Amino acid sequence: AAESTYVERCVLSARRRGAWQGAIVVLTDAPKERYEGFFDENVFIVHPKEEHFLPVGYFDYGEMNYKRFKTYIIDYVKAVPELDKVEWIYYIDIDVLF
Repeated sequence: AAESTYVERCVLSARRRGAWQGAIVVLTDAPKERYEGFFDENVFIVHPKEEHFLPVGYFDYGEMNYKRFKTYIIDYVKAVPELDKVEWIYYIDIDVLF
C-alpha cells in the first residue's frame, strides 16, 4: 500500500461514499510527507514503532512483519491525544478492501 493509491482511495471512499466524518487513523510506514495536506484534519497518520518491525523470540515475520501492527492498534491510537475520547476502534486492513 505504501507505493499505491489504495490508502487515499480507502479514506476518500469512507468520507464520500460512506459519509463517515469521524476520526480515521492510517497506520503506515510511508514517509510522513506522502499524505501531507491530502486528508482532512480528522485523519491521523501514525507510524509503527521501530521495535514492532523486529522478530519476536524465535519467530521471524520476514516480509509479513506489518501483520503484527494490528495487535498494537490500541497502543497506536493511544499515542494520538486527539483520539482520547474514541470508544470504538474498527480495524480494516487495506488488502481486505482492494
